[in-house]
Amino acid sequence: MKKDGEHTGELREIGQDMELTRKERQEDLLELLYRWYRDGYPLKRDAVCREAKLSKRELGDLAKGMIRDGYIEPEDSGELLRLTEFGKAQGAECLSRHQNLTQFIQLICGVDGQAAEENACRIEHVISQEVAEGFAGFLKYGDQAERWVKNSNLRFQYAPGTYPCSMCLFEPEIRYPRRLAEEQEWFAETAELKIGQEKSYVRLRLLVPQEEIFWYFSEQGWREAVREKECLQIPTDVFRFMFFQKEPIGEGECLTAWTNPGEDCSVITREHCRELNIHIW
Repeated sequence: MKKDGEHTGELREIGQDMELTRKERQEDLLELLYRWYRDGYPLKRDAVCREAKLSKRELGDLAKGMIRDGYIEPEDSGELLRLTEFGKAQGAECLSRHQNLTQFIQLICGVDGQAAEENACRIEHVISQEVAEGFAGFLKYGDQAERWVKNSNLRFQYAPGTYPCSMCLFEPEIRYPRRLAEEQEWFAETAELKIGQEKSYVRLRLLVPQEEIFWYFSEQGWREAVREKECLQIPTDVFRFMFFQKEPIGEGECLTAWTNPGEDCSVITREHCRELNIHIW
């Protein structure tokens, strides 16, 4: 007998065989009811059960929750289900999300209609209205927004290899205009973005040998940059990268600091900090 938590020998990929929540089942049912209402079909309980593969008891249980949420009229002894005005509006929203997501998945992923439908059916329940409108805007007009990404080694945006980029060190928290830090003159203006299968990093080249210790800030706190000859390496996952509409990535930024030889990161204050900004060509 297998103990609780013991591996059964079956390997299961993430995202597979996930059971629908009660709320997701209600929204799927609402979408079905709205489609039938829109097309002029009577919302007969027996027919709904057959189409949605529900028993009468399961339908009754879901209907109680939908009554509480204001989607359908309170039950009576009749055979027909009746959508409220709010239910019709929400049903139309469910259908719109489903159709837009299905199209988007087919367009971006190249999967067949059934696979797109199945995936859209799960995603549509958990996205916000703002995100749903973003999908619709993309499909209608090709709208794309600039966006920031953190904790990425960029291997899903770039093939493994070396990419040139420019670098600047700025005084922190100074904007309009930004002010270059004095330490900028220590570095070559051109840096390198190194993309690997597991790890990626930005490589900064020092023009003049420096004894100071260079730090970068990560989720685990301050970390000392790896020094290789006259170059410094900073992992890409500590940067915040911006995606632009027509380029994979435009720029990235992270927080860095300098300390004197022999000092650790406990001495770092605002005066030690610099904002590192890179632009990828």
